Amino acid sequence: MRVDSLKNKIVLIIAAAASAAIFLILFSSGSSLVSALSGRDSSTPITKTKFAMDTICSITLYETSKEEQPEEIFEECFRIITNIENKMSADRYESEVSEINRNAGIKPIRASSDTYQVIHSGIEFSEMMSGDFDITVGPLVRLWGISKPDPGVPMKTEIDEVVQLVDYRNVELNEAEQTVFLKTKGMTLDLGGIAKGFAGDVVAELLKSKGVKHATVDLGGNLVTVGSKPDGNNWKVGIQTPFGQNGDYFAILSMPENAIVTSGIYQRYFEENGTIYHHIMNTHTGYPVNNHLVSVSVVCKSSMRADALAKSLTFGLEKGLRFIENQPGAEAVFVTDTDEVYVTQGLKGAIEITDQRYILKD
Repeated sequence: MRVDSLKNKIVLIIAAAASAAIFLILFSSGSSLVSALSGRDSSTPITKTKFAMDTICSITLYETSKEEQPEEIFEECFRIITNIENKMSADRYESEVSEINRNAGIKPIRASSDTYQVIHSGIEFSEMMSGDFDITVGPLVRLWGISKPDPGVPMKTEIDEVVQLVDYRNVELNEAEQTVFLKTKGMTLDLGGIAKGFAGDVVAELLKSKGVKHATVDLGGNLVTVGSKPDGNNWKVGIQTPFGQNGDYFAILSMPENAIVTSGIYQRYFEENGTIYHHIMNTHTGYPVNNHLVSVSVVCKSSMRADALAKSLTFGLEKGLRFIENQPGAEAVFVTDTDEVYVTQGLKGAIEITDQRYILKD
């Protein structure tokens, strides 16, 4: 990493990985991060890191007042994250989502307001993206098992059968009763595409309610900034190099208070017979997307919205660019498998390529 050239910058390096490969690395006038709470100076950044939502989550507070109790703020933030995971994880038997999935084709299940809100938003995103992003992708995720120790390519007959279960239009919501019903037995919800984004938004709002003026919330590549940098300047965000080492970045993006989320085919994958099979599924064919894009990073005010819009990777370059350009308040960085970088209009002039292998295209 080029530390010398970054001595006078605060740089957040996003590894945007699916498990623990997340890095929030800060440099400020060459000094290292001090995380001790005792005897601290109010201007010293304080970071708390925990494993949650199947990834490493880090929250950093800047310039807290003497009256504020950072440890209490951290505890409340991580309590919120854990609560969301406990309700929305499809991998937890006792979660609300798992109960909804077990009752597919049987009966509606009442959900908490948070879970209902995320499912409702997920259906809206699924509809907006014509099912290329689909919160009922669970059966495909389970069939491929890309995160498992020994993944492999399923039989075509299995894929053809399971893909029939993926259809957000078969999710029935009852707003008055706050219930969710999956109409077809075997259907399953998977909120992994937006739940972390929702958690980032909720934590950011909590920090603001506590009077925190400057902070970062990094939930496994879903980054939310609160306020500006303490010096009033924009944040400098490093975008992960696809298939590079964790912490390697090919570009630095300058942005004010915002959320940024990266979706990339390098985050979870396995290789079989010389072919890479990754976790971003074409929900219409049942196979991993193959359209020459390797990553998409979306910037907007809402982390959950950025989380969903980053799945525009499934559209391919031209359609993806048009799609993001038509989303109010959203911008994006697209990276191809030939190391070409394309950005939407609002990010031109805000991105600096730091790895000369990558070419910024007009």
